[in-house]
Amino acid sequence: MSPATVSARDQAEARLAAMGLRALDQTLAGLTRGLFPGRADGEPERVLVHLVGNLGDVVVAVPALMALRARYPKARLTLVSSPGRRGMPGAAHLVDGAPWLDELIVYHQEDIAGRSRQLAFARRLRTLRPDLLVYLPASRAPASTVYRNLLFGRLVGPRRAFGYYVPTFPRFKLAQARVFGRFPQEVDRHLDALAPLGVTRPDAVRFDLAPTPTEDLRWVDALTDRTGGAPIAAFCPGGKQAGHLWPEERFAAVAAVLASRGHHVVTIGGPGDRELGDRLLAATGGGTQAAGELSVLGSAELLRRAALLVTNDTGPMHLAAAVGTPTAAVFSGENFAGRWYPYGEGHEVLRAREVCPTCLFSGTRTQHCVGEITTTAVVDACDRILARSASAPEPGPR
Repeated sequence: MSPATVSARDQAEARLAAMGLRALDQTLAGLTRGLFPGRADGEPERVLVHLVGNLGDVVVAVPALMALRARYPKARLTLVSSPGRRGMPGAAHLVDGAPWLDELIVYHQEDIAGRSRQLAFARRLRTLRPDLLVYLPASRAPASTVYRNLLFGRLVGPRRAFGYYVPTFPRFKLAQARVFGRFPQEVDRHLDALAPLGVTRPDAVRFDLAPTPTEDLRWVDALTDRTGGAPIAAFCPGGKQAGHLWPEERFAAVAAVLASRGHHVVTIGGPGDRELGDRLLAATGGGTQAAGELSVLGSAELLRRAALLVTNDTGPMHLAAAVGTPTAAVFSGENFAGRWYPYGEGHEVLRAREVCPTCLFSGTRTQHCVGEITTTAVVDACDRILARSASAPEPGPR
């Protein structure tokens, strides 16, 4: 947003937000030093990382986790992660068996419901005898959650702890959006936050996921054989947040255009997205339904072989970015601009406006901004992606 459109009140409120965030973080830093008085010298033998979040939250944290492994190559690296409710996709579906991770411990909200279960879980983690506990807070983690997890970390008993800060000040959101403009992407936020530990940002950010299950590889191989060399256009018209969903008839219209140009249309998502995918394929005149057919890692492999993904702001968008597939991503105005955009080059982000007061304060309920994005705009974005791919040099031998 240009300076001319930012009022003096916005600037004052944005400064208050920045000051409030610094005050919270300084308080948390002081509490961390008091609760974890262990000396910083010496390399830890056992590093425990605490990360709460669903599929997208885990994907964007993978480069930071890999950078921690590079920083402490001899330490045992354990990830403790929760996707929230049981049945939600998370770390267990994405990094269990990844080469840089020694151990994964997954828990759910139900597992820590009540003080007795929380204490039992803390005692379980305490048996790991971590030297260093690293917390990777979710972008919207409120101060109360960060304080609670700090106290929980104390029960786990590491010698040192790091990473307890509040990423977003909860007040003056509109002023922050107007004054601060484009926010750092989540991958960069996690990497930058680890710098005080001596974690070096990699020259090339990578997302090394767990191996793809054999049965999923067979499924994807069979699909690519059936297409007879036709490029795959993947579509993800679903998502868990209603306010992020572009109208399904517009997805179908874009799919019909790409199908008419020789692309094989494939819909992806979870089991709950099958009906939506079936309607899209029926309107398109054919294609392949992959929603609910593949694991998360199988979907990543399918996306790796696709020419592009047309998607809402949802987990598969981050999967596509992780495997290097360009996306045409439709965004609402509900998050700060930039924060959750697909990582890397070559993507097309479609957003009606950088700052939208209606969407910014709506939670996830309104489709105010996504409703303004036209079919033509998304088709044009796909054309730009495909034109860049056509002009890109062929990859060299591996």
